[in-house]
Amino acid sequence: MSLDVYPFTYGPDGTLCMPELPPEMSTSVGAEATRIRLWSAPAVRSLGATYLPRLADGDLFVPPEETGAFLRECATLLAHLPVITAATRYQATYEADEWNIEDCLVTMIRVVHWARAQDYGVLIW
Repeated sequence: MSLDVYPFTYGPDGTLCMPELPPEMSTSVGAEATRIRLWSAPAVRSLGATYLPRLADGDLFVPPEETGAFLRECATLLAHLPVITAATRYQATYEADEWNIEDCLVTMIRVVHWARAQDYGVLIW
């Protein structure tokens, strides 16, 4: 299984609605094991991350009014990519880990930008 990031909103009756993204947008943000091994790792927490470490306990819902803070968290992690990569090695090479983590963070950022334009939140599950 893998983790994916999707925009969400609530319908008038309170049901969760997940609109379709443009087909060229990726949604994959890591393997299921990255919930703990990467996104909840001490190196990520030490950088002040508060959203992504919640994946250790379940799915992450970021409401529309918190997407700005979530973007800042992703940007902080991206800025400290070498530190996170060195501390969370899980693939064959450092380069593969670094590329994968960067790709996941960039995917999150892209989906959040799309969601914010619609006044949606994001769900990572």
